[in-house]
Amino acid sequence: MTKTYIKMGVDTVDASTVTSPANRDFRNAWQLNGTVIEVDMVAARVIHQDKIRAVRSAEFAVNDVALQDAMVDGDATAKTAAVARRDALRAAPQDATIAAATTPEELSAVWPAGLSAAD
Repeated sequence: MTKTYIKMGVDTVDASTVTSPANRDFRNAWQLNGTVIEVDMVAARVIHQDKIRAVRSAEFAVNDVALQDAMVDGDATAKTAAVARRDALRAAPQDATIAAATTPEELSAVWPAGLSAAD
């Protein structure tokens, strides 16, 4: 019989002897507590924020073009919209619902409105 092992920091454990989380979005935040693998929510929040930052970087570029076009064209309405979008993109990783999430499932469900879905 082949065993499956999970590397947890410096430890390697037999997967059949531990209870692992159903949510695997935050595997890099897993920590071993006896025979239970738990999600370190502080580390999970950082992982989630980094995912948001990665997605928003492409959207910043698109918005920058829209902002520049609005400024060149003298379109105050488009400029205001692009500035608001830029500010929303900047604030996205600090969304209060990220800090408020108490479980990995709640955290996975948090995605800022108007930001493209992550892969």
